[in-house]
Amino acid sequence: MILLTSQAMKRPPKHDAGCVVLSAGRSGRMGAHKALLPFPSGGVYMSHIIDSYTASGIRTLALVVAPTIPTDLYESIPGVRIIRNPDPDLGRAHSLRLGLAALPSVRYCFVQNIDNPFVDPELIGALYAAREQAPYVTPEHQGQGGHPVLIGRPLIELVLADSGTDTPLNLLFSGSARHRVPTADPRVLANINTPEEHSRHYMTGPDHAY
Repeated sequence: MILLTSQAMKRPPKHDAGCVVLSAGRSGRMGAHKALLPFPSGGVYMSHIIDSYTASGIRTLALVVAPTIPTDLYESIPGVRIIRNPDPDLGRAHSLRLGLAALPSVRYCFVQNIDNPFVDPELIGALYAAREQAPYVTPEHQGQGGHPVLIGRPLIELVLADSGTDTPLNLLFSGSARHRVPTADPRVLANINTPEEHSRHYMTGPDHAY
C-alpha cells in the first residue's frame, strides 16, 4: 500500500536528507523477501517504510534490493531510485555504498534496514532534528541503541571511500561520536529474521509488539 497522498505529503520536504533502504539480503531464515512481508497496519514492509519517510518530508530514497524482488509499485514514485544489488554476499556496507552513490547531493542520510520496518514520521523527525549533534544519530530505548541510523556527510564519504572492503558498519562508525535520541518505543530494537519473529510482531499489532 503506497499512500503518497496529501496525508503522506503533509510535512515540508527535507531537501538536504535522503534515505537508503537496505533490502538486498537473501532472507534465508525467513524463506521470503522481507520487503514483501505484510505490515500489521496494512501494506508490506517496503511500502510502510516508503510512506513513513515520505510523510516525514524525506522525498529522496534509494531502495537497494535483491535482483528477484519485484519493484513495479515503487518505480513510478517521484524521488525513489531502485538499485539492484547483484551480489548481496558482499555485505551491508556494499549495499549502503550502492545506495549512497545514487544520492550524491544529500548532506544527511538515513540508513533503514528492511528487518526493522517500525519507523514512523515522528521518530524520523526527532532524529533529523538532532542531525547536527554528532556524526551519526540513533534512537535509544532503555539504554540500547536502535534503528534507523542517520549519518552526516563525513560518514557518507567514509562509507563511499571504503569500497573494496567488507568492513562491518558498526566498526566503520566506531571512530565517530554518536548522539542518541531517547524513545519509549521498543520497536526501534526489532530485528526480524524468522517467520516466528514476523508473526509475533504481526499478531501483536502495529503498536509496541514487545
